[in-house]
Amino acid sequence: MWSLSASALGVDEIRAELLPHQKVEAAKDLQARYGPVAMVGDGVNDAPALASAALGVAMGAAGPMWRSKAPTCC
Repeated sequence: MWSLSASALGVDEIRAELLPHQKVEAAKDLQARYGPVAMVGDGVNDAPALASAALGVAMGAAGPMWRSKAPTCC
């Protein structure tokens, strides 16, 4: 079994434990500094930041609560 570290992928900055509005600000800040960025999220409160990034990757289980919070998805 193998794993990749952030540094092996060339990731030099990780932000965690942010509130939803802070995630949007972070995505916009990074895009202003570096150009297109990707944002990875695992919850419904990540949707605004995922939408503001050039590439948004949503992870996690698609259970009943998730479906009720995002009716336009899937």
